[in-house]
Amino acid sequence: MIDIDSEHNSVERTGTALRHARCDGRRWSRLATLLLFLLPFSCAEPANAESVREAMPSSWRLSYEQLPIAPGQNMGISGLHADIHPVEAYPPFYAGAGVYGASSGREGGWFTLGYTAGVRYPVGETLRLDGGVFVGGGGGSALSFPGSGLMLRSHLLLEKEFGAFRLGGGLAHTDFPNTTNKSYAHHTHLALDIGYAMDSWRTAADGEDAAPFAGEERELRLAPVFLYYRVDRRPTKRLDRYPLQLSYQESFPQLGVRIERFIDDRLFTGVEAYGGGGSAIGWAMFQLCLGYSLPLNDYLRWENKMAVGLAGDGSIDTRGGLLVQPTTGVRIQPTDSFSLQAMIGRAVAPYGRLRATSYELASGWHGDLPLAEGKHRFSSDKYDMVPWEFAITHKSYFPDGKLRNEVNQPYASMLGLIGFEMGRPLLPWLGLIASTHWALQGNIGSYAEGLFGIRIAPGRENGLFTPVLSGEIGVAGGGKMNVGNGWIRQWSAGGDLHLAPDVAISLSLGRMQAIQNTFAANLALLTLRWQLATPFGKPEETAYQP
Repeated sequence: MIDIDSEHNSVERTGTALRHARCDGRRWSRLATLLLFLLPFSCAEPANAESVREAMPSSWRLSYEQLPIAPGQNMGISGLHADIHPVEAYPPFYAGAGVYGASSGREGGWFTLGYTAGVRYPVGETLRLDGGVFVGGGGGSALSFPGSGLMLRSHLLLEKEFGAFRLGGGLAHTDFPNTTNKSYAHHTHLALDIGYAMDSWRTAADGEDAAPFAGEERELRLAPVFLYYRVDRRPTKRLDRYPLQLSYQESFPQLGVRIERFIDDRLFTGVEAYGGGGSAIGWAMFQLCLGYSLPLNDYLRWENKMAVGLAGDGSIDTRGGLLVQPTTGVRIQPTDSFSLQAMIGRAVAPYGRLRATSYELASGWHGDLPLAEGKHRFSSDKYDMVPWEFAITHKSYFPDGKLRNEVNQPYASMLGLIGFEMGRPLLPWLGLIASTHWALQGNIGSYAEGLFGIRIAPGRENGLFTPVLSGEIGVAGGGKMNVGNGWIRQWSAGGDLHLAPDVAISLSLGRMQAIQNTFAANLALLTLRWQLATPFGKPEETAYQP
């Protein structure tokens, strides 16, 4: 047996030696910061206009598979993906974005973010043959796939449809081209897939035959969340990864965001993401939830929720990464579009040592989102069209020559990152932007960053080319990148080349620098950008009454 009390002093003496391992986990704190910043994009005043929208097939997908990472040791990974079928001329084609994370084994905290594309081809009335690819970046611990962070995955699945749901199984092949774990860098294995079809709106090219929308609406909620874990008095550090680190884990705060959508008047589902702070810098958590909301009066609801997700790193022992968290609490809705919430719950890592009481405080925005069906016209008397932008990006850093990373090694001449950007136009020439980028190239696997800032594009509504200037600030870490306390800033200048009224490709050049001047690099940013808008029903007291 291990005598925890007798080992405590030796643990404190080894703190300096373990600091680099703990610092590598900082990479996840940027995610919650990024998502938290996305709230103003949906809360800003919308632009009203007569608009025609048509339903576009889309879906959510969950997957599970196991990857070998060492002799006799597997890492189970679960995937969450959002897909759309954007090409009307060829409906089987789909594209989207997704994240994979460790959910079983010993590597809780391993995550990879990236893009997906594929074909879901009908081979029978309810059978589909799904073949696709994933390109992503990220990483995790030194025990899984250290290296550049690049992950390639291809799959071939046979799926059976059951109404809006589908179940599938088949083969997947993962490839980590630049990992130092060469023995398991390439592997073919079984994969399971669960999907749910849920159409979304897109602009219709021709609206002459579009009737006014008279379908159903469902409440959509978006909220930043402060989450606090009061950890039970037990050793919750990773004893297998940090064998001398036996001190009791302190309680720690988290920041994050959740997006919830109601299935009916009381039942709702949601997606949540968090990053840790305090004694758990480097902690990250992604969750799916199912909840029930019971109105007590016009302004108060009692809500219960069960969340299941992936969590880890920050040296917190979730073992394989699975986390279960039931909560209960109250929601106060003083207005039709704003609410406050307080909840208490219990967080349990079934395969790890983490046990904690959870406390949540949230404030957020909510509105009625029309369910996508057919082609319809949305009158500005009854609906607000909320404009926003989405972009896929590739960023390249060219570090200053004499810089060294956290273990005093030189950086590669070019560091590549893959990412996403979301924006909310405020004026015809000014918008807010938020982005996240994850390591892809240059031996900085597990490095990631989240940024928030402004984008100036004068004359963006006119001509084929628009000059662009942007400035951003955010947090970063991981991959032995020496970014000081984690705060970074960047600026860039370039231009948008408009390929279509709502689509542009951008190239910008600029400079990134750590606030504490521990890292600096010139940058090149390549972006493919879409301008979008989503209809939301106006509150009843302001809606047009015929």
